[in-house]
Amino acid sequence: MGWASSDEEGEEVDIDNESEGRDILKSSRLKSTPMVIYEKPPANATRRSRSSTSSTASSFAHEEDDSEQYQISLMAKLQQMSQQVEDTLLFTREQSEVARSVRERTRSNRLLQERSSVGSSSSRF
Repeated sequence: MGWASSDEEGEEVDIDNESEGRDILKSSRLKSTPMVIYEKPPANATRRSRSSTSSTASSFAHEEDDSEQYQISLMAKLQQMSQQVEDTLLFTREQSEVARSVRERTRSNRLLQERSSVGSSSSRF
């Protein structure tokens, strides 16, 4: 169902079938990449006149010289956020596999305990 590219190996990995035949809990690689939090740059809130709409509009506009640099900066932030989204998606899928594995182990352990308790209680009679 899910495909993801692995930056470390440079290959595509079938996330749904990759964990078959191996223990996901033992092979889980928990990425601890720090998340970057972006704050909105402070707008120039100084106004020359309260009644002037042109001064209000110009206070939030970027100078023409800064416009290109601002666009470049926004694109860089967008690319970083896009990469974070991909990393988060991969991490979330991996954690879902871990949760499924834990659930499977818990269920199978519970069944084994129930069977052993039923077997030991019936042998007592």
